[in-house]
Amino acid sequence: NCVRGLGFRSMGVAEDFFISQITQLRIIFDSGASTNLVFEMLHGDKVLGPKKLNLAAGEESTGHITVSGEMLMPAAVKKKCTEELISMGRYSWRCGKVVMWGGFCHIYLRNADNSQTLLYSLPLVNNCPMMTVEQAQHVRELQRSALGGVSFAQVHEDEVEFEFSPSLAG
Repeated sequence: NCVRGLGFRSMGVAEDFFISQITQLRIIFDSGASTNLVFEMLHGDKVLGPKKLNLAAGEESTGHITVSGEMLMPAAVKKKCTEELISMGRYSWRCGKVVMWGGFCHIYLRNADNSQTLLYSLPLVNNCPMMTVEQAQHVRELQRSALGGVSFAQVHEDEVEFEFSPSLAG
């Protein structure tokens, strides 16, 4: 886990209360997230435009979708939300397999010969795989590089049209 803000221990009760108000960022490798919900854009990525967000507990907001297909959450959400979500499905679709076993979430990287190499074994907290900032950054970069230099929307549309033909006769 990492702490957004200052990283030190204070000397008094008043300072402890102030420091406890600094939000602790949790990064969840989420099987239910269709895309990454993050606060900061990947280096070199670009914003495509605004997108409506349906958040937990019925909250709504507007974020920004990036070329790599990530959703940037607005600054106002940072005050209420202390979690980023990294899409497990998106990773397994483009990068490698994911196995939940023995109290860990094992993330594998698909090699050029289609073999798999263990990348990370993430600890589970309340059955949710938790990532460090560095692990999340690496996984996000892998997801982006798997797009082959085109936008996520273009790759997604091409594959969905191919895999899910509207024809029932097939």
